[in-house]
Amino acid sequence: RDGLPEMIPFRMVSIFYSKNILWNGLQSCQKLIEYLCKPRVEQIKMEVCRMTEQVIIRRTIQESFDRFMKQGRVLFFSAPCGCGKTCIADALVKGKNVRKLSGEDPEFSVPSRKENWRILLIDDFQEIQDEQIWRELYNLIRDCPDRRFLLLSRGAPHGSMMAFRYTGLMTVLDTKTFFFDREDIFRMMESW
Repeated sequence: RDGLPEMIPFRMVSIFYSKNILWNGLQSCQKLIEYLCKPRVEQIKMEVCRMTEQVIIRRTIQESFDRFMKQGRVLFFSAPCGCGKTCIADALVKGKNVRKLSGEDPEFSVPSRKENWRILLIDDFQEIQDEQIWRELYNLIRDCPDRRFLLLSRGAPHGSMMAFRYTGLMTVLDTKTFFFDREDIFRMMESW
């Protein structure tokens, strides 16, 4: 709390540095808020919740997603923790027929083709280590051209996925894609 202004403009925070800790992203920002401002936690939590409704998606990400929905098969987000992969993916697929899974789930399994979903969103994709799961997922992607696969990872695509990239069916968005430039910041400020 030392040296902080009475009201911090959290809507404008993308990266906040305090006590040698780099906090990036909504979840980390909320933890930082709770740590720094314990007496006002409820008021601040309300502000953070409202902030989730105003996700600003970079134009390049939106264009990549639109191309992916029309002619791609796999859209791969590769960026470190806190860059906004999950938040952006949730905003992009809002209102669509999505099956969401997490690679951290110990009971993770590749969904059936018979299930009713249009987009398969797998978060924490880097946690999947089982070769059998890789083969099943590869086959599902290969055999279901009418479905889309949105994969969120802290690392690079697995080697088995590279065939989709070489054939133009997979687009990889890396860390730089998630950074805001001047134009993005200007649009964000105008929207408030």
